[in-house]
Amino acid sequence: MRSHQGSILVPMVIIMVIGAVGAAYVARYFSVTAHQAVGLRQSRLAAFEADQRLAYISSLLNRAAHDLDPLPANIAAVVTEQQAHVVDGMKIMTSDVSISVTQPAPAMVRQHFVRFPLLRRQPPAPIISRNNLPAPVTLTVEMPPGQAGEWVATRPQDLMLWLLSAPKVVTDENKHIDTCAGLDHTARGVYVINSNCELAPLQIIGSAQAPVFLVIKNADLHMPPDSRLWGTVVSDADDNTSLRTIVMAPTAQIMGALLINHQITTGSALKIAYKPDVLATLQNAPYMQLHQDVAGTWRDFPL
Repeated sequence: MRSHQGSILVPMVIIMVIGAVGAAYVARYFSVTAHQAVGLRQSRLAAFEADQRLAYISSLLNRAAHDLDPLPANIAAVVTEQQAHVVDGMKIMTSDVSISVTQPAPAMVRQHFVRFPLLRRQPPAPIISRNNLPAPVTLTVEMPPGQAGEWVATRPQDLMLWLLSAPKVVTDENKHIDTCAGLDHTARGVYVINSNCELAPLQIIGSAQAPVFLVIKNADLHMPPDSRLWGTVVSDADDNTSLRTIVMAPTAQIMGALLINHQITTGSALKIAYKPDVLATLQNAPYMQLHQDVAGTWRDFPL
């Protein structure tokens, strides 16, 4: 951080305090409700997106809203120059943040921020597979009325990298749980299952209004009769040659899309109701947005 000298000298310790308070406040100030965005200036956006080395602020990811504590009397914050952009189909919000302090000496810091969705795209088909599905697999797909298209799209690449704008948010930072047993229709956001996902009959995970992003790591998926899973399901594996089983009863369904990042057994049975509207709801949900400060945009000013 670069210090400044003017009619009033601002000690370095005050700037550091402002920075610490400002960073903590920004994390709370930018609610994951849509009206509070974070940002980046338009002139920097193209280079930032092309670079694709987004840092990760994931503390907001699993929260539908913030409890905005009142700021101390000597702290004020203003969000300015908010803009909306669409980059590769993603809705990105950009803005500046100014944070000022009046005591023990007046000073101001300013930084640019960007808000972007964790899901950089919506699956264009009910099933996206990294490998060709074996012929004996049972496959049932329900398409939206009047919509035609391929049931299975094969993409020979890491599907987590293809789908996510910030893969490490899921692998390192988010809600890892042991089983799917505790998930119900109130579930929302990101869940990473580290063992077999065994649903119960009639169990419903997520909803059309609040879908989930469910990642099953190095394990199998079993959906018994009349179970439902709303949103995007990724069956992931550390090795794309791993062999896993996905078995869904005839009356069970994934309501959204399924991504398979490995090979599956010949006894697998898949049943998907492709729901582009649910996928769009998931991508744009407030709890699926990430917030990132833009490196090099920090400025401090004497007042």
